[in-house]
Amino acid sequence: MCQIQLSISIVVYDETFQQIKSCLLSLLDAIPKMISYKITLVDNGASLNKNNDLELELKQAFLNLPIDYLISPKNGGYGYGHNQAIFNSDAEYHLILNNDVYLTPDTLKNAFDFMQQYPTVGMLVPDVYDMNERRVHLCRHNPNLWISFLRRFSPNFLKKIFKKQLIKFEMQDRDYNEAMFKLSNPTGCFMFCRLNLLKCLKGFDEKFFMYYDDSDLGRRMAKISQVAYSPTVKIKHVWRRAPYQKKRMAWIASKSALYYSWKWRLK
Repeated sequence: MCQIQLSISIVVYDETFQQIKSCLLSLLDAIPKMISYKITLVDNGASLNKNNDLELELKQAFLNLPIDYLISPKNGGYGYGHNQAIFNSDAEYHLILNNDVYLTPDTLKNAFDFMQQYPTVGMLVPDVYDMNERRVHLCRHNPNLWISFLRRFSPNFLKKIFKKQLIKFEMQDRDYNEAMFKLSNPTGCFMFCRLNLLKCLKGFDEKFFMYYDDSDLGRRMAKISQVAYSPTVKIKHVWRRAPYQKKRMAWIASKSALYYSWKWRLK
């Protein structure tokens, strides 16, 4: 019986070793024994930091494990970093993973089981919880500029006025305790994919530096396969609100929203 092969990419930029270590420990604990795996940690910031010792710390903590440390030649953004690993893998499945995500011990087993049960699914997204065990609704409809403004920049009183519209966008009218199919706007923190389809799509569109790159990839995947959600594939995600707190990140998010809208010709 052929062993299932899995490649995993994690992109980092100026993260602490402890944060990355915690993510890796949960990931390693979730990889089933029958799986052949390789983890690629892509450092988008190492080339800018001459005193970076992340590689040494990783080697000391995870000696003899198949974890590659790759210094990106430039900080080309989230999708650019993941593409470095995607295009250099020949595995059957590929997991795109944030470094601030924590897996449960059965996360990947359940992901493999789901993908083998549904061969028409090309991308699987998880049931996401915050660190306080609250479910986060990330099965979303395709965004437009109005929704993007409401979610990222509008004041609370405006969010309350359009609460029903935001709830519908997040598909909270659906049962998150059941599997969902024919989605097109996945969360980028955990995307479990058939690698051949990722390569067929040529990976992420690197014109997105950050934000909306996951929406774009999911929408393209939905044209050639299915994007699905399973409540059995659970993760925890440490939420960072950079677009709300830093002007530069807010500008990057806005620029990505405009490019996404132009690319998909949204009104």
